Amino acid sequence: MSTQVSFQKRGLCAIGQAKLMMSYQRLFVEYHQNIAQVLLMKASVLTKKHRYNAENTFRELLNMNIIPIVNENDAVSTEK
Repeated sequence: MSTQVSFQKRGLCAIGQAKLMMSYQRLFVEYHQNIAQVLLMKASVLTKKHRYNAENTFRELLNMNIIPIVNENDAVSTEK
């Protein structure tokens, strides 16, 4: 895959993530629930410091009664 196609694909993924979050927002607002988007990468769970930060973020969101919506960070992911 050429670099240009790869960057176009990442751009489209970023647009899709925004549209996905808008859809989730419309659904959850009906139940008076707040949501937050958490973008992760493979390193987010493999690296101890990143995993610690992610876990604490989830705990804090849940303590605030906010539902985390987890998605891969396609714009910077190197796995694609």
